Amino acid sequence: MKIPDLDKRKHIGKIMLTYSGAAWVIIQVISFIISQYELPIALLDVSILLFIFGLPAAFAYALYGNVLTKNIKLVYGFNLILALGVISFYFIKPNSLHPNQIKFLKFKSNQKEIAQNIQSLAILPFSNFTGDTNKDYLSYAIHDAMITEIGSNSPLRVISKTSSLAIKDSKKSIQDIAKELKVDAVLEGSISSANDLIKVSVSLVSAFPEELQLWTKVYSVSMSELLNVYSTITKNLAEEIELPLTQEELVKLNQKSSVDPAAYEAYLKGKYNMGLLTQEGIMAAQGYFEKSIKIDPDFAASYAALGGIWSFLKQMNFVTTDQAAPHITPNIQKAKALDPDLAEVYYWDAINLVWTDYNWDAGETAFIKAIDLNPNSSETRGLYSNFLLGQNRIEKARKEMDIALDLDPKNPFILTLNTVNLFIEGNFGECIELCKKLQVTPPNNPLVNLSFFMSYAAIKDYDNLIKHAIIWLEFENHQDVIPVMEQTYKEEGVKAAFLKTCQALENKDTSKLMAQTMFNFYAITGDVDKTLDWIEKSYIRRDPDIPAINAIPILNPYRNEPRLIEIINRLKFQNPNID
Repeated sequence: MKIPDLDKRKHIGKIMLTYSGAAWVIIQVISFIISQYELPIALLDVSILLFIFGLPAAFAYALYGNVLTKNIKLVYGFNLILALGVISFYFIKPNSLHPNQIKFLKFKSNQKEIAQNIQSLAILPFSNFTGDTNKDYLSYAIHDAMITEIGSNSPLRVISKTSSLAIKDSKKSIQDIAKELKVDAVLEGSISSANDLIKVSVSLVSAFPEELQLWTKVYSVSMSELLNVYSTITKNLAEEIELPLTQEELVKLNQKSSVDPAAYEAYLKGKYNMGLLTQEGIMAAQGYFEKSIKIDPDFAASYAALGGIWSFLKQMNFVTTDQAAPHITPNIQKAKALDPDLAEVYYWDAINLVWTDYNWDAGETAFIKAIDLNPNSSETRGLYSNFLLGQNRIEKARKEMDIALDLDPKNPFILTLNTVNLFIEGNFGECIELCKKLQVTPPNNPLVNLSFFMSYAAIKDYDNLIKHAIIWLEFENHQDVIPVMEQTYKEEGVKAAFLKTCQALENKDTSKLMAQTMFNFYAITGDVDKTLDWIEKSYIRRDPDIPAINAIPILNPYRNEPRLIEIINRLKFQNPNID
């Protein structure tokens, strides 16, 4: 074959540059089409391979174009065979010939390798770029939904909502956030609007060994389609980082849900207000969920949330068990009938079965189902741990609490539940230190105060015990008996102080006294009959504290009392050796 002259060879660089530029443009177009129409990512790999193997042909054309054109059919046939061979070999042995493993594409290789090694993820709060602060509820709700969707349908450890919200508006780098939350990568997101569409933008950013954007995509949807965008994002993310999804998870992600847009908007506003954790927010949320159900009577999530509202009101003693019960079970059962795979339904069902019905077996079954549907729900894990404590399954309770803390290390609710674990485990000093950190979130949290009270009673630190007994009385609006406690403690000591305080309280309307307060206060006095009388009242009222009666240390001196044994037998606690 004749060697081309010098003038012709001058064009080689130009031809090769043109080929490379055209290849790059075509690859970007193919990448866009694959992303837009959710096609298999392998198509991009094959395209890259074809262009790589086409380089020698381009070089040959640049050098010997005149000679090759005389045998054009032979050339086309050779290239077609080569292309088919590359495609066939790739699909037969996809891991043997991978473009991302080629040295001069090392950057893309690093991206792929980093993505495939992601085991844990924090989803940062979504930014509201709509220009309308009234849409804040929407960014909050999408953030919450993305955590639930990815946490429910992937093997990733996904940091729960409260801990990710704790770093909102933080100036910390991605690496600092990842170190703090102990994750490999973060998913950033924002919402904006265009005409009647909501644009949801997401970006996956790895943290180590350096910050690197691995994937980004924008989804434009109407409010009626928003409910399905979460599963689409999850599916696209799973494909991008090659998560091993089960067949059941794939089926769930491919299912489409429909809801009236106005009903869904009311539901999202309800979730936003519920997350404020104030009595005003809870009442506003109740109104939104009821509105959502009225608009769309077949939307399961609103029934589950409404049942949850009433459970929350009962647990916080804002309403009595009798007031709440008619609203809890019917809403939960309706939600379960409409959507038997909704994790939130089983979460609220478990709370109702345990802390209202005292149905331990059914309650645990509901907890396990909720965890199976969403293993990344820290609050489900934390409350399951709390349930296990009451069953005296202390080791199992600690395991579940440690998982909850790992999923949501900044969540005050989980940390507060952990104080209960600590004092029941006998770690009173550690419990007190944690309670001190939690005193300001919010101040005088009744459960934190209970943990303080129990721990100070156990270590016989009576000055602090009296301090937290007074906080307890203030929380229940019994300020009128506080002087009795303070004066008696100074003059007669701790037992007399609690005895005279209890007697002063019993001179009031006893139907409005919290039984938990009375039997804990009487337990310190050593008055067996009065302590057990109030435990009995707590059982009759079906107070939410009774499921822990078998484990709280303040009652240890009374464990051999026949009446307490009889009450505990009546409750039919589970066998603590079943784990």
